[in-house]
Amino acid sequence: YYCDASNVCGETCVEIDLQEANRHAWRSTLHSADDRNGLGKGYGGGGWGWNGPRDWDPSQYGPDGRCIDTREAFEVAVHFPVDSEGNLTAMEVTLLQHQCKLE
Repeated sequence: YYCDASNVCGETCVEIDLQEANRHAWRSTLHSADDRNGLGKGYGGGGWGWNGPRDWDPSQYGPDGRCIDTREAFEVAVHFPVDSEGNLTAMEVTLLQHQCKLE
């Protein structure tokens, strides 16, 4: 059984992409069941014609990045804050390397 926000196998559901990444791109996305684009953050991905948000640039994240140099290990923290009734309000992703962080 498999489901996702894009209805790939005929079942649509909420989807959380903690990390869709490589050395040149990072994307974290929270999807509701009826929103295949979701709310995402990061840098790169999507191909040449993609016009999505770019929260960082290659000088910050990637090989030789001044904050996250993807040739070295870095830490990732993901938090899921909730409101007073326990409902999910966001997905907060932080990348950290040598005292420099991207949020």
